[in-house]
Amino acid sequence: MAPTEKIGVPTEPIGEGLSILLGAPLEQERWETDDQKDEVRILLLREGLYLVHKAAHVLGAALAHVDGGMASWSNSSGYQSALFGVRGLLSFVGVTVFEWNNQKFLLDAWKGGASEAPLRFERLRATKHEHLNLWVLFSRVLRVVEAPEEVWPRKIVQELCGLGESEFASQRNRLLYMIHSWPLDDLHELVYRPAFGVYRCQEHSLEASRIDFSVVLAGAILRCVLGAISSLAGRVPRIGSELQKLENWFAAAEFGTRYRASRWQHDEFNE
Repeated sequence: MAPTEKIGVPTEPIGEGLSILLGAPLEQERWETDDQKDEVRILLLREGLYLVHKAAHVLGAALAHVDGGMASWSNSSGYQSALFGVRGLLSFVGVTVFEWNNQKFLLDAWKGGASEAPLRFERLRATKHEHLNLWVLFSRVLRVVEAPEEVWPRKIVQELCGLGESEFASQRNRLLYMIHSWPLDDLHELVYRPAFGVYRCQEHSLEASRIDFSVVLAGAILRCVLGAISSLAGRVPRIGSELQKLENWFAAAEFGTRYRASRWQHDEFNE
């Protein structure tokens, strides 16, 4: 069976899958291996694709709250969508943080971007700031990975790189943990905001001060992820079918008026 035929819903958490594939207890602090490279990379791709489906669904849920007059809470869902999207994007470039046997590890499956590169593992120290560490990792990947304009639009990448790592979750944290405040005037009544969540990267800025920051953050990240999927879809039929599922979801959730996310050419996306 060709490796790409295995793409689909992950059957186990990636840590368990890796421990089975590598047949190792993952007890060292840092190591490299050539064992099961193709299988591990397919495992990452499969998990990344499923995370993107989750990101798209949750962004749709956020926009449903916006359309229902509950824009404040949409930023909580928007942040969760962004988190799924970031994990999916990292998986596409071969990077993931996974847990196995109550320990966390960092995997780089494409060290240096070369197919002959070994898998590189590193044990991570325990920390309470898991989300912050993920955004730090994401920011680093954006700065070192080069991708064509049609895959990762430069303006989006520049604006994402311009955000401080603590800014990604700042709006969501205020919403959840500042118990005596509510961000907008929709706590006791439905307030409809047609422009809330609208993001076209050539016209709008991605700033943490936006009242809809978490929602547009999710849209910007999803745009980069979808660019990566689209670039692969023409060469890998199974990925093309995943792309079609996403397009169908975008049509059902009426993403087009906000993100042009169902259109894959960059010029059309920015109409």
